[in-house]
Amino acid sequence: MDICSLAACIEENIKKEITHGDLEKAVGYSYHHIRAFFRGAAGVSLSRYILARKVANAAFEIRHFGKSITEISEEYGFSNVDTFAKAFKRVVGVLPSQFKKTEYLCGRRIICAGVFAPVILGHDSPIFTLQHLKEINEMGEMKKTNDSCVLYGVPKVSFGRGQDSPFPACLQSVLNYMGQNISYTEIMAYSGAAFRQRFDSAGWNVAAIDIRFTYENHLEAFERAFRGAGRKAVISEDPDMPKSVTKADAIALIKSELDCGRPVIALGVVGPPEACIVTGYRNNGETLLGWSLFQDFWGSCEVDECGYFVKTNWWEETEAIMSIGEEITNPTTDREVLANALMLMTTEEMPTYGGNEIFYGGQKAYEAWAEAVEDNYNEECQHDAERMLGQDRRYAADYMAQLSEKHPSLSREFKECAKLLKSAADCAPQMQKLREENKNITTLIHQAAKQEKAACAVLTDIVNKLYQAAGETWGLPNSQRKHDINLRSLIPAVNHTQGISPVNSEGNYRGKDTQKFWFDGGDLVVTSDYDMECLQTITGFSVPLRIDATVKTCSGDIRLYYLMGEILFNIHGDAEFHDHDIITGEWMAYHDKPPIPPDKFVNIVWIIEKEYMEVHINGELYHRRDNMPYHRILKKSPTVSKIIAPIRISAANQSTVTIKSLSVTKL
Repeated sequence: MDICSLAACIEENIKKEITHGDLEKAVGYSYHHIRAFFRGAAGVSLSRYILARKVANAAFEIRHFGKSITEISEEYGFSNVDTFAKAFKRVVGVLPSQFKKTEYLCGRRIICAGVFAPVILGHDSPIFTLQHLKEINEMGEMKKTNDSCVLYGVPKVSFGRGQDSPFPACLQSVLNYMGQNISYTEIMAYSGAAFRQRFDSAGWNVAAIDIRFTYENHLEAFERAFRGAGRKAVISEDPDMPKSVTKADAIALIKSELDCGRPVIALGVVGPPEACIVTGYRNNGETLLGWSLFQDFWGSCEVDECGYFVKTNWWEETEAIMSIGEEITNPTTDREVLANALMLMTTEEMPTYGGNEIFYGGQKAYEAWAEAVEDNYNEECQHDAERMLGQDRRYAADYMAQLSEKHPSLSREFKECAKLLKSAADCAPQMQKLREENKNITTLIHQAAKQEKAACAVLTDIVNKLYQAAGETWGLPNSQRKHDINLRSLIPAVNHTQGISPVNSEGNYRGKDTQKFWFDGGDLVVTSDYDMECLQTITGFSVPLRIDATVKTCSGDIRLYYLMGEILFNIHGDAEFHDHDIITGEWMAYHDKPPIPPDKFVNIVWIIEKEYMEVHINGELYHRRDNMPYHRILKKSPTVSKIIAPIRISAANQSTVTIKSLSVTKL
């Protein structure tokens, strides 16, 4: 008798009444024989084992879900909550209400060969698993087959629970299953999804809600979420580029992870190319099982007894596979998450599709949304925009409320920020009500924008104080008056041993050649095969400061940006100096300035104050500008207490820029 088939049958039907017929069908023996065999092999009665497995699964939901104990007891087939509480205490030693207050973690463990399911980690009772058994089959040995493995008990993801962003929902489910106590709210914040509002500059676009368009780099939301959770992850390929991974490679990755008890996240498999969870494979990987938010209304898959989708022809609909490591490293700090949140809510233009299209963000997204509602209403896109506002900002507010307890000295500011974000989120259900009454909603859109703008002002103060408390400014420790930039650290994607490496974050969506980096000795070389600017940004240096760079360029660009992406000025290798006035949006070109020698290293120094800026090349004053836009912006926006000047090194127009050294000195 195959005891693992028996264990798998129990996990598949854990929320149902497991009948004698179910067990007989699973292993092909009579119930009397099954019961006797199980007690003899496991040393515990079959009924007690089934009860323990129900309790373990219920404990997992108590620990990780927001359900009531009454609701959980009903789902697992107990006649009433008192019966459940007594059974729970008999197995675990404490009541369910007391278990909530313990430090026990719940995650997955191997139940027997090829079967993984939730357990209470650290609990000393062997009843939760069959690992103490020798591997047995009908003659006393049990072996896992090579063509299948299913992880049971992975939390379901679905629409309708208020957690409708597929990737954060899937990542929470996987990490909870792996034993990490992390919330959907936290993942929404780490990824940046809680703070996004995107609107295509060309008009309504159903893609605007896709988490990949949160940033210019379409992988960044995923990468930030993994870093925030302290996890290392591997993404098989860029889903926006043509497939470079074969089906055999994908199956090998999926099998290697599942065989170790780790679910994987895939983009696609069932429904649109959104995140889903792969929890098992059969037929040597030709068939996949798992959870998808779209499986209940996407008719291209079957459903397993445990509720998992079952998909055979999955490869054509899959864009990427993400595997998650066991080790938990240092997660992203609160101040880094909040600085990123501020960037997302104030950046008004985000290039996408390799720079070929612009998605609006921040206040500009709200303005475009209001105009589109007036001009050409789209029901589906309106619903998505409301979801980004209503659901996502509510989680942003929840995150701020959590931090108010974590940072008592800033509790008042966090609570104020949470209140403003919640007020913005509350505009979404009001919009739905007005739409049902065929009334105009633009006033509510503008109201939400106003509340969010006020929240950003409070958040700016919070971020500054957090960095000050840590002895840092945004990106530059106060202890380092001079910060020498490690050029290799700028481009983590570079393979230092093999040389040239494409930069995924700035690749072209249409499949054109990407820009490339390589190191020539100790120098960083930046090239561009087509007209596309911007390769790497070093963010977060507060004015006043001095920037020293030793560069060699031929028609390449070196630019300095204001705060959230506005170009302040641009030096061309063809001898032109372009000065940009942020307030008026005008460019001024200075053709009488001495040219930058082509293909020779020059030293460029920028002295940047709030009221003026100087540019020195090879020790000579090249340009000075008084009454800096910084100065006028500070006057115009008194809530802005600091000016941040990111540096962007770029190459454009089929050019090359070589950077020998780069440093920032706090003045």
